Amino acid sequence: MSLELPSSGLVSIKGASGSGKSTFLNLLSNMDKPSEGSIIFQDKDLSSLSKKEEEDYHNFDCGFIYQHFNLLEEYDAIFNVTLPLLIRGVSKKKARLKAGILFKEFGIESLMNKKCGLLSGGEKQRVAILRAIITEPKTIFADEPTGALDEQNERLVMELLKKLSRSRLVVLVSHNERIVREYSDRIIELENGEVKGDTGGFCKEKGAKSLYKRGQDKSWVSSLLKHRYKKDALKNSLSLVSSFLGFLAIILSIGFYEGSKICAYEEGKKSLSYLSLRLSSKKSYELEGTPLSLVQEKRPELEVAERRLSSIPKKRLAIDYSYIFPSRMGYSLNGIEQEEATFVALDDVSLSNRKTAFSYEGSLPERGSIDEVLVNKEFAALFPFSLLGMEIKLASSNSFSFSDYFDEAHFSFSFIIAAVVEEFSFLSTPKIFYPYEAIDDYFMDYELKEISRGKNEETTVSSFIASSDDGSAYSSYGYLLFLGSENEVKPAKELISELEKNEDELTLASDSFLVEESFLSLTSAFFESLMPFLFIAILGVSFIVAFLAYSSFLERKKEAAILWALGSDRKSSMALHLLPSVITSFLAALLSLTASSPVSKAFSKIISSKVGMDNLIKIPYLKMFGIPFLLPLGIIVFSLLIAFIGAYVPYRSVKNKNLSEELKDE
Repeated sequence: MSLELPSSGLVSIKGASGSGKSTFLNLLSNMDKPSEGSIIFQDKDLSSLSKKEEEDYHNFDCGFIYQHFNLLEEYDAIFNVTLPLLIRGVSKKKARLKAGILFKEFGIESLMNKKCGLLSGGEKQRVAILRAIITEPKTIFADEPTGALDEQNERLVMELLKKLSRSRLVVLVSHNERIVREYSDRIIELENGEVKGDTGGFCKEKGAKSLYKRGQDKSWVSSLLKHRYKKDALKNSLSLVSSFLGFLAIILSIGFYEGSKICAYEEGKKSLSYLSLRLSSKKSYELEGTPLSLVQEKRPELEVAERRLSSIPKKRLAIDYSYIFPSRMGYSLNGIEQEEATFVALDDVSLSNRKTAFSYEGSLPERGSIDEVLVNKEFAALFPFSLLGMEIKLASSNSFSFSDYFDEAHFSFSFIIAAVVEEFSFLSTPKIFYPYEAIDDYFMDYELKEISRGKNEETTVSSFIASSDDGSAYSSYGYLLFLGSENEVKPAKELISELEKNEDELTLASDSFLVEESFLSLTSAFFESLMPFLFIAILGVSFIVAFLAYSSFLERKKEAAILWALGSDRKSSMALHLLPSVITSFLAALLSLTASSPVSKAFSKIISSKVGMDNLIKIPYLKMFGIPFLLPLGIIVFSLLIAFIGAYVPYRSVKNKNLSEELKDE
């Protein structure tokens, strides 16, 4: 078809149902896009309008009166009427003043402050007409404006449209032959999308070009946002609480992962034998034809050991007396025989070489004390009474041989329990910590007389072991290594890693380091077991936030279409539909970050009472993976992202559709 419409007058489009009347009107108002051809308005093709030009066309040039009103039912009539001006950026005061004049002029002042949902059909239609004309558009499109009205309201509406057509173009779509004949200046009849008839006046006059000028007032956006928040209070509360719990679970999981690593390091240092290691050399031999292998262990050469340990500045390499003073021995406590206990050598039982503060009962021995020992809390728990000041006695016999000479040596030691020390409780067993210096001095003074006679020189237990073959049982197949302070732990661990990486025969081991690694492995395994739940928490939060944002948008979808049809700009439109979910998710993230500290302390306290380790949950607020504020920023960005996606995806999917589809009653 090819038509040209005048700048004023009432032009009616009639035709049978399905002839294309409403589609024609939607094309003229740019709510639908033509599949071919052009619609020219003021020398510009409507199909080529930019988003901003399209918004201005709807707000400045068009007024649309819908068959089913398309009012915002939850708001009062004056807000609906002023909305096109508010969208344009006119202040609320000016918009209400102009709307008040129109309400008075059309005799419906009493409807101003009534909610549109409470109005009758005729009242709604008159409010819709005021909304269409308040912007003084060049064209008013009216789609079956009287279809739902009684005869009296029908006449009122048509009289009003006729009056308006004197100063602007009114394009009316109606199936009512009577009102078309009575009020039209021109009648265009359609059939199957083609012009079947065109009768009445025809004016080629073109109106003046529209001057688009939007104001800066956006208070209408905040008004709608406040109303929506109030209306959706329950849904927003559900979103807030569920998001809060989900974010909190994520933060606490990360806090557990970080805290367990820090706890393992900090608590690991609370082992009394933290500075005691053992150095040996191990070589594997494969058994041909079998998957088995044999391991030969021996004491490394002293020069080799000293050279390989050069990266550890403060250390002492000492003889391992395990052959004659094993780690498990029977003992007596104040003269009463006891079962075997674990004995661990310390270089300094005064603990003056330790930075770590230990909790203990009693008094720590002075440095160099050779007749006092420490016991750990696990050892003290074996007895129903205090062990402080009690005497521990040890006695053993060992045989030594050199060539044809033999010595049967009998040893005895006596120690006083000076203190009960609380150490790292993970995998901790009852232990007695004795001064290495005491047994070293004892064995340095204990002469093996027969072997001395055979060697023609004084030979003590200490010198005999030191000079024995590195592969013999006397050597205990290794050395003890005592670190000078906790500063040497790091280079010692680095050396252990290097030896393991290079599959070196030299091995450096520490029971304390092994316990620390076991604890880290256990917490890592536990964290890995939490990963599915953490993943579920992340998915759950994402789904809840996105779903609630999506469902909220679906409920407001028609409202969004009405705002677009009135010329709402893109930023305001997006703000209205993104901000509610974004704000709710952002608040949930902030609340979870705020609450995570007291909650983590409470959980840590509970865990501490069960496993005896403090600060097992330590949330890295300030730095994570070396990046400052990564966790709080990550949680906030994540919360904003999922809320944005949840609201933006349906927004874009609807925005890209024709407005006419979205404005249909659901």
